[in-house]
Amino acid sequence: MDYLLTWNLKHINNAQTKGKIVAVVESQGFECPVLCSPEELGAEIWSKTLSLLRFVVFAMNMLKHTATTSNAFAKRCVNLNEFPGVKS
Repeated sequence: MDYLLTWNLKHINNAQTKGKIVAVVESQGFECPVLCSPEELGAEIWSKTLSLLRFVVFAMNMLKHTATTSNAFAKRCVNLNEFPGVKS
């Protein structure tokens, strides 16, 4: 994992705790991901992340509300190309 995105500025993504978190993770022999907010990561990546999250939420809702047959599900699915950054 390259990045850990969080809006938890109080406990994770702040100047006082980032260094401590990295030290603990690395002391256990792991490579610590970059801790940052989505905004810090960058607009383009954040936009793609939001698109993917929207698709995941949509797919979960479809699975929850669709009929049990795969035919009914297939008829209600959208084209993945409608979601920027998501490749089919």
